Amino acid sequence: MGLLYMISDTELTNGEVLKTESDAAESRKSASLSKAEKQGGGPQVGRKNRTPRLARLCLLVPHSIILFAFAALVYEGCFWFKYGWWRSVKASVVLYEVLPASVVQWIRSGTSWSGVNHIVSFILDTPLFLLLLVSGFVVRVLIARAFRWLRRFEKPQEKLSWRG
Repeated sequence: MGLLYMISDTELTNGEVLKTESDAAESRKSASLSKAEKQGGGPQVGRKNRTPRLARLCLLVPHSIILFAFAALVYEGCFWFKYGWWRSVKASVVLYEVLPASVVQWIRSGTSWSGVNHIVSFILDTPLFLLLLVSGFVVRVLIARAFRWLRRFEKPQEKLSWRG
């Protein structure tokens, strides 16, 4: 079996057999190079290659938010296993620690823009797990739609044929 593998590795496409293993490695390397790389232009990184990488990088944000949502749920579950009662962590508890004092006072007082204040208070009174999970899915959908929309403006790539 090993001999068959070695023979198939050292055969060229036109049926010529190479003498050494280094010749086989060199032919595999030259076969994998693009036309521009063979001419000395270096590897071609086009828009086609960058967009999926950028999309995957941007999708780290909503996936991280969803991961933090499940971490909050695990924290609540551990508290329940230890003490026997469910401690729901509200989003307001976490945000009051992060936000400046003037914003926290505006949220608590409700003297100006009372309609907006009620909406913000309602959102902050939801459990942290639910708020992070919903916001993570919303951000994920928005990023996916944005990249689908941006894909419309890409120039069509020339299709490469195996025939040459």
